[in-house]
Amino acid sequence: MIALAHPAWEVLRHLSAEQFGELLGRWPAVTRSIATVLAGLWRTSDVDKTAMIVRSGVDSSTWNAYAAAYNSARPAWIACLHAAGLTSLLDDAWPGKTMRVMAADLAWWHEQTGGGPHPDTACGRACRCRGRCSTAPRRARVRTSRTHASRRAWTRSAPAGPRLASTA
Repeated sequence: MIALAHPAWEVLRHLSAEQFGELLGRWPAVTRSIATVLAGLWRTSDVDKTAMIVRSGVDSSTWNAYAAAYNSARPAWIACLHAAGLTSLLDDAWPGKTMRVMAADLAWWHEQTGGGPHPDTACGRACRCRGRCSTAPRRARVRTSRTHASRRAWTRSAPAGPRLASTA
């Protein structure tokens, strides 16, 4: 149970091979399940999908709750892949982050006070793709967005601990 809530190396290394395998299989299922809900919300929402802004009266809470859940499950799955020495699975299809939406009045205030959109907004626009994306084209798009995508975990994750010996 601790490994579900905190899938960090210092926890994962204490799991048996069977427990680790179960956890490794669970995370992609969780991310797919959340992504399916997000896809339905995306198709039916009244969100400015370029700026990720919603006008007054549009439900942003549901989207943001699922986006936060996906963005939490994603690094947990990646941490498990790192621990298993299976990061090569990410070479062909890096799982993207999900951008949250912002209320139009808050976006306006940020603009009026000299701020702007969160750096993830530009990065998210650059990373958006249909279906499977390989990391090389995604990294190229991100470079043009002038953001530090790898530091923000859009194109790679932070290094995890060493591989688990029992799963090698």
